[in-house]
Amino acid sequence: MNQKNNPQEKPISKGLQFSHISHAYGDQNVLDDMSFDAEPGDITCLLGPSGCGKTTLLHIASGLVRPRKGQIYLGGHPLTGAPEHRPVGLVFQEGALFPHMNVADNIAFGMDKKGMDKKGRGKKDDPSSIRDLLDLIDMQGYEARYPDQLSGGQRQRVALMRALATHPRVLLLDEPFASVDMLQRRSLRAQIRQILKARDTISLMVTHDPEEALIMGDKIVIMDQGKMIQTGTPHDLYHHPATLNIAKMFGRGTYLEALYKDGELVSKIGTFPLTKPHMKNGPCHLFIRPEAVEIKDVTAPTGKGTRLKSDKGELKLVKTYRLSVTHIRPMGALSDVTFLSETKESFTFAIASHAQIKLGQKVELHIDLSHIHIFPS
Repeated sequence: MNQKNNPQEKPISKGLQFSHISHAYGDQNVLDDMSFDAEPGDITCLLGPSGCGKTTLLHIASGLVRPRKGQIYLGGHPLTGAPEHRPVGLVFQEGALFPHMNVADNIAFGMDKKGMDKKGRGKKDDPSSIRDLLDLIDMQGYEARYPDQLSGGQRQRVALMRALATHPRVLLLDEPFASVDMLQRRSLRAQIRQILKARDTISLMVTHDPEEALIMGDKIVIMDQGKMIQTGTPHDLYHHPATLNIAKMFGRGTYLEALYKDGELVSKIGTFPLTKPHMKNGPCHLFIRPEAVEIKDVTAPTGKGTRLKSDKGELKLVKTYRLSVTHIRPMGALSDVTFLSETKESFTFAIASHAQIKLGQKVELHIDLSHIHIFPS
């Protein structure tokens, strides 16, 4: 149907579209009606626990697996054909380099060798030349080395260049940093993200690490048991999580049980008005981010809700408590600090480690109610 005659019809995407994909291995369902888009120039991360269907989605996109239901589109056209005929590059967990080939031969595998010399080097102005690709990943002079002579991070960089050397429209990365140690992983993430963002490639990456998804992804698709739970930018998922588990997934925070009743929230941190039009009366969960908590060493009696002016001049509702510090556990950038109220209520909050807090100190705890997340039980 012509789009001009049907303005409600979704416009054709230039990217990779997964449309109602379902799949099962025997009687075990692994994907259930998955639909989302991955756009050119963006890195889309599939995030979820082992067995949730992430890798199966990658295999379907590559052509290694045929879905039981649904269709994948690339640039508005069905993506079909055998894996070797699809404009798709693959990077696996272990790099999967050919052990009997040196670095130059691994990268050159499958690409057009016209204009290259016997050592696999191309002309200086040839953007697909092996020499230029090695320059891109800071591995000049490694052409003759074999995979067993490289570190894990170097093998993954070569695997990425081998995949990009064929100029794929779609690049699929299956937990590409899983076999790399932590220090190498951090630098490798930054380098590979920079390389991918400089191209117009559609990048789809599988990970089970929320931090990695935040660092690498322009868009994150959260999966569980074959279903899409939430999708959005890292900012969206951090500030507007759909579930308590997603809130816990993206950063530290304090979890409290509470009760919502007739426009009020009743919890250990007090009772205060709450505007939640679609919230039903009953038990709920609170999740309080560290940035919602401020410590002040003052002695004025408190305990009521107050309105404070923020740096932007906005008024925000703040709950204030006079507490004593009973325990401090450093956790890197944040510390878990336990407080005791005058009514013997105990609170533990994640606080920035640079805060000047001492055991036994009397403090005021300010909680910005606009930065807490509330979920039905």
